[in-house]
Amino acid sequence: MKKGFLSWGFTPGERRAVILICAAVIVGTVYRYYQQSSLPSTVELNAEDSAAVESIRLAFERSSSADHTVVYNDTLVEGGLIELNTATRYQLENLPGIGPVLAERILMARDASGGFSKIEDLLQVKGIGPKRFEKIKPLVLCFSENQDK
Repeated sequence: MKKGFLSWGFTPGERRAVILICAAVIVGTVYRYYQQSSLPSTVELNAEDSAAVESIRLAFERSSSADHTVVYNDTLVEGGLIELNTATRYQLENLPGIGPVLAERILMARDASGGFSKIEDLLQVKGIGPKRFEKIKPLVLCFSENQDK
């Protein structure tokens, strides 16, 4: 390349940097276009999705006046609720008074019964008495697919 040809006053290192930045912008634009074009134009909900949407709606209604912090998807969320039939062991352990052993008992009871139908079903788990239940009751939600609508 001739000296001064398309240099626009840049040093060779600066030219490489400009080329890399331009290439990154082009690649990013193409990738974003690809992502947008791969999205479906419409999404159909099945019964399972409807149950999840209803669970979220109930959680928002119930937590609108709540002023507590709980774990949701392994992160702390202000005013969030834990759904008993989908909660992980880690999420259960972060409830007040629930440790690893009690969290495992809750999961075993949930699996044995095919899921909880109401929050009060927690009282059937060994180690959860009325006092402990009252502490965790405002922090949990129980949505059963068998509920009448």
